[in-house]
Formats: sequence, C-alpha cells, structure tokens
Amino acid sequence: MRVRDLEYLYALARYKHFQKAADACNVSQPTLSAQVRKLESDLGITLINRQVRGVKFTAQGIEALSQIEVILSEVKSLKHMAEESKKHPSGVLNIGSVPTLAPYIFGDIEMICRERFPKTEFKFHEASKEKLVALLDHDIIQVAIITSPINNDDVVEFPVFEEPYVIGLSTKHPSVSNDKFKLPLPQNEKIMITESLFAEALDDTFAQTVLSATKIMPNTLETARYIVTHSQNVSFFPLLSSIDEKVKNIRYLRTHPEELRRRVVMICRRGDPFRRRFEQLRGDLSAAFSRKITGKLQ
Repeated sequence: MRVRDLEYLYALARYKHFQKAADACNVSQPTLSAQVRKLESDLGITLINRQVRGVKFTAQGIEALSQIEVILSEVKSLKHMAEESKKHPSGVLNIGSVPTLAPYIFGDIEMICRERFPKTEFKFHEASKEKLVALLDHDIIQVAIITSPINNDDVVEFPVFEEPYVIGLSTKHPSVSNDKFKLPLPQNEKIMITESLFAEALDDTFAQTVLSATKIMPNTLETARYIVTHSQNVSFFPLLSSIDEKVKNIRYLRTHPEELRRRVVMICRRGDPFRRRFEQLRGDLSAAFSRKITGKLQ
C-alpha cells in the first residue's frame, strides 16, 4: 500500500469522476483505476460500487475514507516538518574551530547562527584541525571552521575569508614607529610563532622563506602576547586576534613587501542534508568577517 494510492482514492471521492480524479493526480484514467483496485486488494475490502453509474463508495469505502483523510493529513504535516527542518535545523548544532581562531570568531558565529537557526542550541568545540576532521567524520560535530587545505575527500569546504598575519611587538621595540614590518628578517634574527600557527601556515614559497627564520614556541597566542609585551621579541599573530585586543603595550604591524595569509574555510560532510543551509551560513560569516578584516586594515 502506497500513500499515492490513498491520494488516488481521496481524489476520486472529491471529484466523483475517474477521469477528473486522474487529471488532478497527473496520471491516466486506467492507471488510477488499476491502483484503486490494487488498494482494495491490499485492504481486502470493496471500496467502490462498480454496479452503478458514476462513482459511488460502499459503506466500507466511506468508513475507509475518513481514516485515509487522517492519514493524508498526517503525511502532509510530516512533509511540512521535514521542509521546515531543512530550513532551520532543530536540536543541537555542534560547531568546531581551531584554537587560533575559536576565541576570536565564536561571538560573531553565535550571533549569526541564532539568526540563521533560531530553534537550534549551539555547542562549540575547540581542537586541532586533524581532531576536528575526525569529529566531523564521526558525526560528533556538523560544521568546522578551520584553515585550508584539508586533505579529506569526505568533506566539502567553503571559503570564508583570507586573514593576514600581523607582527606583534612591544611599544618599546625599536621598530614600533614603522608603518609596516619588513619580511623576511635577516638570517641571524628570528620571529616567534606558536606551534599551532606554524602548523597552519600556508604552504607557498614566501611562507617557507619566512618560516625558515622563525622560532617555534609550544605556547598559546595569549602567552606569546605576554612575552612580546615584556621583551624585545616579536611574534606572528592572526589579524582577528588583534582586533578589540585589551592588552596594553603592544602594537601590530602589517608585513611587507608581501603578506603572509591563511585561508579560513568552513567544512561539513559531503552528504550532509543541511549542506545548502551551511553554504548560506558560510555566506553570512564571510560577509561579517571580511568587513572586520577590511576595517582593521584601513
């Protein structure tokens, strides 16, 4: 028994004519007639009195119609619920990000997500890129915002924004009055970079040249910021981490003649049913963060 067969019978009750009912259901009249007979066979009762002219339901048919109306109403409600669910995922949406991004983007993400998915509870996960991809594979998170590239054919990535790295230095540093910070440094000088940032740096010729003259620290960005403000050391920082920064005695300079940048992307599973909604979310995030970055660079 198919829902479509119930719809045929319901149309027949509405139009009281086989051809009109068939036209309303976009099928041929013989097809509708055959499916009504099949429904009678499945139910083991006679629904239509075929001994009289026109369409006349039997007593069992009339009783069945009242139940069929309930069933079709429930099916319609189920379809509506499914469509609404595609537009607005309900339940919990788990979003992950890497430590060098998470503290600086989650406030904006939460605000945008609450507008995009008003019926959804949000949980945020902070972990390395490799860990987040594994969590995505195991359906523990549905979306991750990380740096590119990602070498996994099971996920799809959407570009969100490109973020420059800036150089943080103490307000007492000799170069603090400069407009920009020249890279690469002379061979005998090194710039600090946290281990997590080093792992995320773009794999291009300029990046390799710059990173060959860096000192890797197994510290957080906040620890690096503290070291910079209390020494003559300088360090790489993602631009977003310098926006609304409350730490005093530190200044951030753009680099020249080239800028080291990282690509930030959103990833989800390739077959995720909410993929189209996540693409729209990506557009909202891209616009918001691009404005932030552009405003900071001006």
